[in-house]
Amino acid sequence: MLTPLAHDHDFFRRDPANLYWALAPHLLSQHTDCACALASASMALNALRSLGGHHKVGDIISEQRLLQEMADDHWHAAFQAGIGDGLELARYGDDLPRALGLFALQDRWSVSVHRMQAADAAAVERFRADLVAMQQAADRLLIANFHLDAFYGDGVDIGHYSPIGAYDTAQDRVLILDVYKPDYEPVWAPAAHLAQAMSRHDDRGKPRGYVLISRKPAALAR
Repeated sequence: MLTPLAHDHDFFRRDPANLYWALAPHLLSQHTDCACALASASMALNALRSLGGHHKVGDIISEQRLLQEMADDHWHAAFQAGIGDGLELARYGDDLPRALGLFALQDRWSVSVHRMQAADAAAVERFRADLVAMQQAADRLLIANFHLDAFYGDGVDIGHYSPIGAYDTAQDRVLILDVYKPDYEPVWAPAAHLAQAMSRHDDRGKPRGYVLISRKPAALAR
């Protein structure tokens, strides 16, 4: 069901996958066991700057730089090695606009959170529509929040964040660029399988889902 990118990369011979090439150079390994949200945010911010042509040599947004710029006690505690619990999806969605503002991205990009209710056909179709738009126009970026065991089947009963790097429409599959590199490599997975893993409830009894960072209409007209 899961296919490592190293074993199947023909997709990139036939699709420009502009978002993938903005994200892939910034794929990193989260610096603590609970910092997947931080690592994913760093990747996303760097990718957005790449898409806008704003990168400069020596100006990469590392996890540590983002954490310092946010100057948020909750973030520092959430990602602290050994004791942090990470960020809940709603809090993550609330905080990311501020992160965009710290790096002059707030005028071009907006943030929204989408829950993946189990057996909600409309939510799954909305998810696929976002994936199609992401692939065709590179005008949005998705960070998935999914249950590890439901996705990988490895018995790890916790939630996790990682960006989606590409969507293969022909095979209805997504490429997860996982930020926990000690255990997981980039893999293709059926979109329905990821949707199911995103529908697993968190510790607060809420379904997981994804953060959508999308280009504002006014920015598209520029």
